[in-house]
Amino acid sequence: MRGKTQEEVAQSYKDCWECVVKNKPDWLEQKLKGLKVDATRFLENNKTTISCLKKTVLVHFRCSDVPFIKHINYHLQPKSYWKYVADKIVKLGGTEVQFLLCPFAINNVQIPSATRCPVFLETIVSFLKEFLPSNVKINEVPNCWSSATTLLAMRHADILVSGIESSFVFIAGVFKRERFITPRFDIELYRSRFAFHRLVAKTIFWSMYDGPPIFHKFVKSYDSDKYFNYSTFNESILPV
Repeated sequence: MRGKTQEEVAQSYKDCWECVVKNKPDWLEQKLKGLKVDATRFLENNKTTISCLKKTVLVHFRCSDVPFIKHINYHLQPKSYWKYVADKIVKLGGTEVQFLLCPFAINNVQIPSATRCPVFLETIVSFLKEFLPSNVKINEVPNCWSSATTLLAMRHADILVSGIESSFVFIAGVFKRERFITPRFDIELYRSRFAFHRLVAKTIFWSMYDGPPIFHKFVKSYDSDKYFNYSTFNESILPV
């Protein structure tokens, strides 16, 4: 079986977005089912995990190569985003928060800065502790699973939260409708995409935070500057 061309992959990704803009998550689910990915083995090997996750708020925080390489698609989120997340968790009746974080090498390339990821996570935990009521349990020690197990876990969690813009989390999250919480997808330096991203945010307003991330241009260095220094970021000016 031949692999997909870059054009076909790009079209599939575009289709995922368009189905949400058109408010057709069921169409997307059927499309992905058409890929005929056999998940039986993962279901059998993770029955206990899946059972526990049905009562869990799962927060996926991608931090390894990003944000350190300053990729235009991926950013840390301001404190206001985590206030939004906390408010949604309370509204949806979430009772326990669990984090996913794997700050390791990507494509066998070690990113030394990734050792700062647990520090960033500590800041996120502090935000949620500030905004969530005391009866919501926060497990501060994150899990790290394989990509397949992670995808399965995200699909079965009670509430799914993306800690950074992530198409990986989006694919699992869009099925969950209002029980999915994600930042707005902003591509830094590209003004032409802002109108589309805001359209998406307004279309799936129940899930997507309609505010800017912490753009890289405002961060001197992720190696030396503390995330907290930017946590109250509220910049409304578009990148230039």
